[in-house]
Amino acid sequence: MMDSWQSVDAWCDKAEIAAKKLEKAMEADDFYERAAANDGLLESLAEFGCSGAEYTLGRRYETGDGVSADGHIAHMFYMRADSHGSVPAATGLGRLYEAGVGVARDMMAARRWYEKAAAGGEPEAEYRLGCFYCAGVSVPKNIDTGVALLMRAAKDGVVEAQTVLLRDYAVKASGGKLVEWYEEMAECGSVEACYRAAVSYARGEGTERDDKRAAKWYERAAKAGNAQAQLEYADVCRNGRGRDQDSNEAAHWYMRAAENGNTEAQVTVGDMCLTGWHSKKEPKRAAKWYALAAEAGNTKAQYRLGICCRNGAGVKRDTERAIYWLRQAAELAEPEAAFALGEMYEHGEGVEKCTEKARWWYDMAGTPEAEKRLGELNG
Repeated sequence: MMDSWQSVDAWCDKAEIAAKKLEKAMEADDFYERAAANDGLLESLAEFGCSGAEYTLGRRYETGDGVSADGHIAHMFYMRADSHGSVPAATGLGRLYEAGVGVARDMMAARRWYEKAAAGGEPEAEYRLGCFYCAGVSVPKNIDTGVALLMRAAKDGVVEAQTVLLRDYAVKASGGKLVEWYEEMAECGSVEACYRAAVSYARGEGTERDDKRAAKWYERAAKAGNAQAQLEYADVCRNGRGRDQDSNEAAHWYMRAAENGNTEAQVTVGDMCLTGWHSKKEPKRAAKWYALAAEAGNTKAQYRLGICCRNGAGVKRDTERAIYWLRQAAELAEPEAAFALGEMYEHGEGVEKCTEKARWWYDMAGTPEAEKRLGELNG
């Protein structure tokens, strides 16, 4: 009999150890994400009233992550998770009522769920409730309360809250101390705030100009993927403003910005390829970068691509295509493009010679050289 009880005790010890291991594993941030990959595990945990599993299932059914989206099922799991103490579940319920997913759209109900979650310190709920107060949705409009809630969410790293504050309420949120507030938001993870702090120090806006601080914030924003910051940090490296001059670093960041879709950077990379700055001359690559930026509407790129087509640099010589791109740029007030068109019409370069059209484009250009040509034509 003693052996039997010893066996039971040993089993209980093992069960207790296993339970502690499971409890510790469940504390990991990615536990439920990993559990979702284990077929049936989340459902089993949910059956035992595990609020984390219930919430995760609710989120999956809300978003259609690995299952067919179903608002009714999402609502059921969120309600169960909420009853077992899950604060994020209240936010999930708020989202469902706000969007009318699985339930009738009800902004009052959404607000109540957000209030419950925000009272528990849930950052997304603070953000959404803040937006309600700022817009007067189901509550009397109260910018002060809304901004305070948005600030709490922003400090917890909610990017959407940071974005709303920076876009609409920066002066109010900062108490007039914009640069210091940009730095505070930057330390909370806002990439846009990093960029704004950099610009403020670079231009001396709201603070004394400080090239070293500007370079520091440009670098942080650039490394976080802000394409405009990547371009401007490349300029900083190229010119040695606020840090040591470094052409290698400049070329690297111009390329990163260009690859990230910044058209000014694409023009600069095109120029680098065409002139051989920091690389060998590669006219074909230059034309490709110009074409990419030109298609996106950058007038400098349209002008440069037009000249490439006119001269056969990196592309086949094509005056018809040259005129197309030069006209695109000239009509958007790019004076060099208008001047080039004036030359082509004056000399009949790929088009029928036409003094009147030449005069018109020179007049559009308005540059000293264009004025000189106009004088010569008017003789």
